[in-house]
Amino acid sequence: MKSYKKFYHVNRYWFHIRNLLWFPIYLVAKIIPKKDICIFGSMSGYAIADNSKYLFIHTYKENYYWITKNKNLLSQEILHDVFPVYAYSLKGIFLQMRAKNAYYTHKIDDFVAPLIMGAKITALWHGVPFKKIGAAEKHEIEVSNFKKTIRRLRTYLLPYSYYMYCDFVICPDKRFEDNYRQCFSFSKPEIIIQQLPRNVYAKINSKERKILYAPTYRRYRSITDFLLETQILSSEFINFLRKFDITFVIRPHPIDAQSVAELLTKSPQIQIDLSEDIYETLTTYSLFITDYSSLWYDSEFLGLPCLFLSDDIDEYLAENGLFSDFVSLLRQKSRKTILEFLSDIELLFKNGEEKIW
Repeated sequence: MKSYKKFYHVNRYWFHIRNLLWFPIYLVAKIIPKKDICIFGSMSGYAIADNSKYLFIHTYKENYYWITKNKNLLSQEILHDVFPVYAYSLKGIFLQMRAKNAYYTHKIDDFVAPLIMGAKITALWHGVPFKKIGAAEKHEIEVSNFKKTIRRLRTYLLPYSYYMYCDFVICPDKRFEDNYRQCFSFSKPEIIIQQLPRNVYAKINSKERKILYAPTYRRYRSITDFLLETQILSSEFINFLRKFDITFVIRPHPIDAQSVAELLTKSPQIQIDLSEDIYETLTTYSLFITDYSSLWYDSEFLGLPCLFLSDDIDEYLAENGLFSDFVSLLRQKSRKTILEFLSDIELLFKNGEEKIW
């Protein structure tokens, strides 16, 4: 089975050639009449996941279709007798060209991008942007005015070539509206203040003696190094988990999944979650720990206590860029090793979640 990376990674030279070859398809898609068809996609066509999945399942109608580029999913039943449609099949091409509405979570390449031009395209997105993405990214801001003009012109002439192109974007909270406006400024979509489907339809479960840890992907640092240097794999922390009968579940970024799986573990107290959908089980946890993940907002909305563990704020800030309000929050609340949180965790599991809010 292909890895997630195989679906989202495109050779940059082929990327530009492909975009030129797709131009005639784009023109046809723009003028072809649209039908009352809604299509959904996620993770560059790799998985049935995230906000698109929850909106599809919980508001399903007969004119809904899930589009995938992953042939391994074609026999996976989403609802009773409802299966994904292969993006490159005749049916998939027809549905994408005739769809009136298209919903994506990760980028426009959740579909075959030029085929959906002319539809009303909504970015449900895959989390509140605390990290600067899209037009707000460091490498976008620091380029010359000439390159900025070229990129804006490319987005205007070849909108399918820009991974964040959309007509509408869902922002779950008014306080983040400016973040979205900056990140999506190349395509200038209408910002709709509306809660994320994965939170609206989150399954409410009974709490268990479990901690969820979701570290962010770092290009400059391996997840193995991070787990070691923040003392998560230390005997002191493992003994602490054993003493209080707590399970610590690591939820790696999909890119890091294989590395963490190979690391597995010297204690049953530490487990790895490699499932495609963390939102099915998110509310079973008594505590959430992260560094820069947008899951922080989900945990806040769902009433799940959250701690921040990050020993590399300045490095991450230099590499990726973070919005100032989030940086201030991190500098105030973040700790550099898990051992600095032991008293907080002990209070939580002894006395209830209100003790560490």
